[in-house]
Amino acid sequence: MRLRRRVILVTRPRDQAGPLCRRIEEQGGRALRLPAVVIEPVAVPPHRVQQCLAPPPSLVLFTSRNAVRHGPLQALAARRPQPALLATGPGTAQALGALGLEADAPPPAQAGSEALLALPALAAAAVRGQRIVVITGQGGNPVLQETLQGRGAVLGVLEVYRRTLPGIPGAEIQALLSEGRPDTVVVTSCDGLRNLCRLIPAGERDRFRALSLAALTPGVAQLAGALDFTGAIRTAPEASDDGLLQALTALGPEA
Repeated sequence: MRLRRRVILVTRPRDQAGPLCRRIEEQGGRALRLPAVVIEPVAVPPHRVQQCLAPPPSLVLFTSRNAVRHGPLQALAARRPQPALLATGPGTAQALGALGLEADAPPPAQAGSEALLALPALAAAAVRGQRIVVITGQGGNPVLQETLQGRGAVLGVLEVYRRTLPGIPGAEIQALLSEGRPDTVVVTSCDGLRNLCRLIPAGERDRFRALSLAALTPGVAQLAGALDFTGAIRTAPEASDDGLLQALTALGPEA
């Protein structure tokens, strides 16, 4: 029971938090749910989808599982010839695989934009003059998009979902922090961390920033430092639930 007596605040969207919470509890911890992001689909006009997918691009890149969930998969499956698919990490690739679509992805320990851009399929020599479609959320990943354009790719971007601030009453959050008394918080996105800083009642913010923090990506860890989090911060060695559990274990009860 590696997480025995630990109380861990899980901030994933409500419908995506279940698997990680179950694994925390299997390891002896207590998982408290405080969804810091609501994922909402964006209605993409059909002509915009057709503009991006006809003629078929050479490569379609999905930046997250939410991009898979809300992406124009039927339109994509109808394209001939079928474009190659690329995912930012194993979770996104698995989401595509569950729908019968095979995608390449960086190894689990190297997931993320930097590892993605290091793949031979996205090298300058490979993408120069090629049509690439990025399926992502609103705001996307400017570094990824700018780098691909800088390498000479002809880029189309479909923003198929947005992240919004949950409407959780402050009194409910106050009770969760006061009665649940978490010692650690799990944060899986920069938007989620920014939202948390807005959601936490003013009187709880210093105590909240002193919690240990398990970050899914280096970007989340860097943002936590910039936002004056004073507790121990550990980054998952891979962008997955396994990686988050390793980060939680590394933090330990003494962190």
